Amino acid sequence: MYRGNWATVATFPSVDEVVKTDAFSTAIWQLEPHREGMLPVAAGRGGPFNVHWEIHGDGPMKLVYSVLTIDNRGMGRSDKPMMRYSTSAMAADLLEVLDHLSWTDERQLHICGISTAIENTTSFSENMVNRITMLLPKSLDRTVTYTASNIFPAEWLAKPDDAILPDETVPRCRTPVGGWPYRRFESNYARFAAQEVTKQRDREGFTKPGFLLQVIAAGWHHKSAAQLREIGDKVGRQRILVIHGTEDRIISVPHGRKLIEYLQPGKSVVVDGMGRKYLGPGVAVIAPLAFYLSKRRTLHLKSNY
Repeated sequence: MYRGNWATVATFPSVDEVVKTDAFSTAIWQLEPHREGMLPVAAGRGGPFNVHWEIHGDGPMKLVYSVLTIDNRGMGRSDKPMMRYSTSAMAADLLEVLDHLSWTDERQLHICGISTAIENTTSFSENMVNRITMLLPKSLDRTVTYTASNIFPAEWLAKPDDAILPDETVPRCRTPVGGWPYRRFESNYARFAAQEVTKQRDREGFTKPGFLLQVIAAGWHHKSAAQLREIGDKVGRQRILVIHGTEDRIISVPHGRKLIEYLQPGKSVVVDGMGRKYLGPGVAVIAPLAFYLSKRRTLHLKSNY
C-alpha cells in the first residue's frame, strides 16, 4: 500500500508478486528492427564512443514511417563513458547518427519526446529537490512505487492493464518467452513494475553510473526564453505541440505553462488528470535537442492525434 502524496490510497502487488506472474516474461515486446548498428560518435568531444541505434519500419515518412530510436550515452547498448554528460552533447550524438543514416533532408524529421524532452524547466530548485530524492537508497519495491507515483496518476495505475498487445499478425515481432500470446497483467501498475524490474536487472544496459550521469545532464539542462523562442521561429510554431499533465509530479503545471508561454507552440494542451506520461492517442513533442539540431537543419515536430 502506498499513501505518499497521492489523493487516493492504492494497493499494489510487490515486486516479488509481479515477477512470479505468467505475464512477467512477456513484459518487454520482442520487436525486430529493420536496421540497427553501433556508431562511433563524439570524436573531439570526449570520445569516440559507440551509440546504439535502431530503425523500425522502412517507409518514406509520409503515410508509412520509419522510426529511429537510440540509446543515449550511458544507457542500453551504447557505451557508458565516465565524463560529464549534457543534453546538448547527447543531441550532438544524435545528429551524428542522423548524418550517418543520411537523414538530412529539410522537413524530414518528426521528433517526438516525453520527459527529458521538456527539460527546459529542470533548473527550478523545487523540481531539483524532487529529482534528488529519487537517488536516495531505497528498496526495489519502494523505488518502483515511488517512480510510478511520480509518472502516472494513481487512478490509472490501479486500473486493469490496458496495453495494446502485439499478436502473431504484427510484423517483425518475435514469439515471447513461453510462446504466444503476450500476456496481460492484473493492473497498469503491475505492467510498469515488470518493465522497471526488467530494466534494473539488465546489469549491462542499466548501470548506476550511467543513470546518475543522465540525471546530472537533465539537472544542468537550461534553455532561456530567447532560446525557446528561437526554436519556435526556426522549426515553425504550427509544427509544435506541447502537452502537460496536471498530475505531473516532476515538473509542475506552472513550469509547464511557462514553457508554453516562452515557446508559443502552434498547439498546447494542459490535460486534467494526466501524469508525466501521456496516456491518450498522441504524444507530446518538444525536445531539447531541437535547438541544437535547428542550427543544422529545419525539423518537423509532429503529433499524431
